[in-house]
Amino acid sequence: MRKLFLVLFTACSLGTFAQNSARELDELQRQIEKKQAGTDSISKRNDSLIQQQSRTIDSVYMRSQAEINNNGLNSLVREMKERENNQKKAMWLRIGFGIVLLIVGIIGISRKRKPKN
Repeated sequence: MRKLFLVLFTACSLGTFAQNSARELDELQRQIEKKQAGTDSISKRNDSLIQQQSRTIDSVYMRSQAEINNNGLNSLVREMKERENNQKKAMWLRIGFGIVLLIVGIIGISRKRKPKN
């Protein structure tokens, strides 16, 4: 009885662990290739989506950086114009003060020159 079980067990295990035929191997190879082709197309699609997303993020980042730069430049130009206007006001004030002093000096010199009668 033991020998019978041993023979049956060996026969079952040999049938179970035996290699597949060439036709079955070819079929399995085709199925593997189909699945790999599907995963390749999915990975390519994912790569293209990632690239598109990175381009979108880069364009948004570039726009925000350009806006920040423009705001910085606009404020710089505004400050330069304000400083220039203040310098012009100071220049005209000095010129006006110089003209007033010149007139006062001319009047003072002309009074001294006039002989008193």
